[in-house]
Amino acid sequence: MSSVNTVDGSVKSSRVLEKQRIYDLVVKHLNEAKQRGASRAVIEMLELQRDQAWSALELEPSEPELDPPPPPPPPPGAASVPPPLPNSPDDWPDPINFFPGKLEAPPFDGTEAPAGLAEYPAFFAQHSGFDISGLLCAAVTSAAACIPDQIQICVNSATRWFAPPILWGLTIASSGVGKTPVQDAITRPLWGLHKELYENWKAQCDAQAEDDETKIPQPRVIVSDVTIEKMTDVLVENPRGAFYVTDEFSTLIGSMGQYKGGDNGADRGLWLKAYEGKPLQRERVGRGTTFVPHWGISILAATTAVQMEAYIDHLPADGLIQRFLITIGRPQQAVPTGLSAVAIERAEASYLTLMRRLWNLQPGAHNGVVQLSPGARALFDQWNADMQKLSTAFDVAETHAYASHLRKYAGFAARIALTYHCIETVSSATSPLIPDPAQRPVSASTMDLALKFLTRELAHAFALYIKGASDSSGVKIAQAIAKYLVTRPAPKDGKLATRDLLSGCSVFNKAEEHTQGTALRLVEQFGWIRLMDTEIVAEGKVYKKLRPTQFRVNPKIAAKFAALAAEERERNATIVKHLAELKVRAPK
Repeated sequence: MSSVNTVDGSVKSSRVLEKQRIYDLVVKHLNEAKQRGASRAVIEMLELQRDQAWSALELEPSEPELDPPPPPPPPPGAASVPPPLPNSPDDWPDPINFFPGKLEAPPFDGTEAPAGLAEYPAFFAQHSGFDISGLLCAAVTSAAACIPDQIQICVNSATRWFAPPILWGLTIASSGVGKTPVQDAITRPLWGLHKELYENWKAQCDAQAEDDETKIPQPRVIVSDVTIEKMTDVLVENPRGAFYVTDEFSTLIGSMGQYKGGDNGADRGLWLKAYEGKPLQRERVGRGTTFVPHWGISILAATTAVQMEAYIDHLPADGLIQRFLITIGRPQQAVPTGLSAVAIERAEASYLTLMRRLWNLQPGAHNGVVQLSPGARALFDQWNADMQKLSTAFDVAETHAYASHLRKYAGFAARIALTYHCIETVSSATSPLIPDPAQRPVSASTMDLALKFLTRELAHAFALYIKGASDSSGVKIAQAIAKYLVTRPAPKDGKLATRDLLSGCSVFNKAEEHTQGTALRLVEQFGWIRLMDTEIVAEGKVYKKLRPTQFRVNPKIAAKFAALAAEERERNATIVKHLAELKVRAPK
């Protein structure tokens, strides 16, 4: 079989190239027919030809050109890196800081999204001093909201798991950090599009004959301050989905009935269903029967750290808050002098063009369902397995809210990968015709970029669920263990026994044995220790110990937390001195 080298260096058989050419030609003719308003019969004939051409192309072997080839083996004689010595610093991960305190997380840097989307948030952050993390995450959420919900990604065809481009984003920052200006900057182009569509709709209504009772659907790009009943009308008129934007998370919670039960509980259930974008039929006295083809709502919201801690403590464990992608905003930074306004204006114009192109997308091949390439599928499956394992570990550690959030990350990955795929599709289009995202599967590089975004977002979610507002007794005891490890001298052999904790950490000593074991396993998850004896054999059977009795200590702890250790020792010395003056024996 003859083959051809393509411009990207991949190799395709001439047969595949010919089928690809036929498919592209049919799609071109179909788009041209739609543009000139051809008859329905012509459109249906071309759609049939398009689907037949795609089926013929789909029968070909998997497309290796979409995924990069594996790296070549090292040349003979190349130097190999020896494995780290057991219990040496190189053999340990960097211990995670999970001490309670103010919410903070490593910022995004703009490389976690396609360049066409990240350019404007990066320029705005540079010119305003506002945190790029909130800007970028708001841009990703907004881009997803512009894509019609009918364009979906096939996660698992066997179980009929198809994910829509619906994302819920939440920025958490202190008052005065700039949550509202950040949200305004990202949604301003969308409000412009919203106004344009509204004016066109208003002109159509004004031009309508007085005796014409036909209701012209009102298009919406953004909605805010809306009840669930009104949202029903919005989604009936906009089956592509809605985008709810608010700079006060309390407004959103209020529209959900503030979680007081009764009919408000029914409202909450409808908001939860809006994350899936599936059909919904509502039966209401006075309103009759209302069928909504796509009950899908993207959400962009913001709140303060104080408010968020109160919400986590009081909201029911129904998974609502776990559906949000979390961003912890940093304080506004100083703005460099001498920046040109031309660059940010050009970036904003490009951002608006991108959003308009996403808005104009329509489901095409395969009814709008986008597939995963083999490389993207492998990355997704590994990510899903890792998140399942991680969520199970935190469930065991009784941090159920964070575990529930982690179980959403497979869906997050699919939805963000679909969003990035659509961005790349419209950004690479050279024709004025509307491109079809379903013409190509999601590539491995696109999935990898989506996972890079989520890996960074994980640190922000961790800050909220573990450092900021955890009600888990296991977490509180784990933090006490970490504080004990920081303040005591490092063990010479790198080992400690549980009896050392019993005598040196009063919080650990007072806990039940099961809770002690939970806390120790959580400290291990954060990379501080390695448990040594987690099982016991009795009568030929292996049992898991409630509380391991020995563990190794990460040698990196002393250097990373030296400042905290000095501060804690000074605080303890002050307390001991004060108690001595009062002639009271200091507790351990």
